[in-house]
Amino acid sequence: MIVHFFLQVMTRTAGAVLMLFVSLFISIVLSLVIGHRGIRRYVETREQGILLLTIGIVLLSGAPIGIDVVLVTATALPGPAIAAFVDLIRLVGLVVILVTIYDT
Repeated sequence: MIVHFFLQVMTRTAGAVLMLFVSLFISIVLSLVIGHRGIRRYVETREQGILLLTIGIVLLSGAPIGIDVVLVTATALPGPAIAAFVDLIRLVGLVVILVTIYDT
């Protein structure tokens, strides 16, 4: 039943675009929820590792998606420049997570 629904939606171009934006929005919201819970945990415990891990996760998941959508729709920057910038943000998120893991 669900597969049939997705097949119907994905065969129409407008439906595919809508599903894309809904999934991007859900990804951003989940990333912000993780970020909010991580910051709350940091306020409770004052552990720097939790704060850095939260920042890394947000930089790896939600921030690049949101920045990509904003830059593509609101600016005239070329696609490769936007992709490089978004990949750089993801790389910084990975580095923050790795430093957090190996430093603590």
